[in-house]
Amino acid sequence: MFLIETTRLLLRPFAATDASAVQRLVGDWNVAKFLALVPHPYPAGLAAKWISTHGPLAEDGAEYTFAITRKPAGDLIGAISLTPRPGKYGAIGYWLSHDHWGQGYATEAVQCVEALAFDWLDLPQLSTVTRKNNLASQRVLEKSHFRQTGYIHLRFRDEPALQPFVTYRVAREAWRSARNGS
Repeated sequence: MFLIETTRLLLRPFAATDASAVQRLVGDWNVAKFLALVPHPYPAGLAAKWISTHGPLAEDGAEYTFAITRKPAGDLIGAISLTPRPGKYGAIGYWLSHDHWGQGYATEAVQCVEALAFDWLDLPQLSTVTRKNNLASQRVLEKSHFRQTGYIHLRFRDEPALQPFVTYRVAREAWRSARNGS
């Protein structure tokens, strides 16, 4: 598994000892309300179970999930994952603790994972979806050169009605051009 370091962050594999922090951070309704695949309230033991899946998925190249930690203290502030479909695309997903919103950490983490996807895995494009009402996540994606491609309606947790989501995509060549300022 990879370690990715920036000026302010270290993206590293999750450890079993991170489970209590994940439980606390994802258990916060401010975070959970935007996460389609995460139940709320967050059940005890689910964080440890989730973390235990990361190693086998990474070994198979099926998914890379990173703990987003702040340097130098190493405190866990979120998670980001990349699910590659070699030769086709990669999908990303992320969450950040409510206390760390609006400080550029999510953008920094997304841009690191873009570099991993495009420079190391040589994926042709990345895609993701975000809830239509998650304007902060949409700004993160736009600052990371993703472009809105449309809308879809998906089931969100156990809500009876389909919910609106915005779809985003960035192509490798567009990302490289934007990164190089051309």
